[in-house]
Amino acid sequence: MQGWHSTERQARRPLFHLALAAGVVLPAAAGLMWLVGGAGGVRYWPAMALAVAWAFAAGCAFFPALRLPQRARASLLAICVAAAVAAPLAIPPSATGLRFLAAVLAVTVVWKLYDLHRSPACGIRMGFAAYVAYLPNWFWFVCRRPPVSPPVARDVRRVLVSAPLLAGAIALAFLLFRANWPWAPFFLEHCIKVAVVFFAAIQIARVSASLWRLAGGAADDATANPMAARTPADFWRRWNRPYWRFTREHVFEPLGGVRRPVLATLAAFAVSGLFHEYVFGVAAGRVQGWQMAFFMLHGGATLATMRVKPRGAAVPLWVAGTLAFNLASAILFFRSVDAVVPFYWRGR
Repeated sequence: MQGWHSTERQARRPLFHLALAAGVVLPAAAGLMWLVGGAGGVRYWPAMALAVAWAFAAGCAFFPALRLPQRARASLLAICVAAAVAAPLAIPPSATGLRFLAAVLAVTVVWKLYDLHRSPACGIRMGFAAYVAYLPNWFWFVCRRPPVSPPVARDVRRVLVSAPLLAGAIALAFLLFRANWPWAPFFLEHCIKVAVVFFAAIQIARVSASLWRLAGGAADDATANPMAARTPADFWRRWNRPYWRFTREHVFEPLGGVRRPVLATLAAFAVSGLFHEYVFGVAAGRVQGWQMAFFMLHGGATLATMRVKPRGAAVPLWVAGTLAFNLASAILFFRSVDAVVPFYWRGR
């Protein structure tokens, strides 16, 4: 209840929400555009701005539908979703990195619209300005289950610890991706690069969630020490927790949850695979199938380890085995990444 009350107080400050979205999300997106698009991608920034405005306009257009009956609301939802997923097409196909970022934003808007369609009263209670700020909030995907903020001191400590680690990981990644790899087998290059990117992603998640909360926003922790996962099932409980809550709320539980674990689990991973196929397909210009293969493989591994609870001396072996499985299966995932931005050395 404390988290809900704090969120309601923020909802009564619409200018705060809009300023937070503009002051945190837009600069972060600009930095990502620079990193992904590089200097050559600057000329595509107007197209990126159009795609962002297009996706947000589709999201904003759904707000009046929250007061409509369910059937009429569902019809408008379909129209707004179609408009949002088409937004990245405003960016030329050659700007693959920017198309990727625009597709991620479009998927975020789609998830938020579906969530609000299922809980329209929550969106109405927000008010329009807070609704707009909710759309790009990557740390909160289920409107009726608002995040509970941890103590401020914990977020401050997290930023002070993770920010230098993130800077170091980015510097190391910069060196790794500029280096030639004629001396290394493919799998060794893959493992080193994926491990560094994975570590950097964890630090980005920790720093960004903490900064969002310190700025006054509502945010769940994006990860929960996924490197310590003991099984594949444990890993997916720790990784991208806001989206985990979304799939649990809107896919896993409606399909039977723990009463029908096979159907519910595989459906949740299939939905994730479908959205990832869209994001990478829009960016690469073709459907590849690697993302669906990756997520269905992990869906099966999650089912196989769902009830496994390693303890004692077995824990290090299970952690190492989970890490090895993730690294090996990530070849599927990063085949798609390599089609968007050069991930592997091209000299082979």
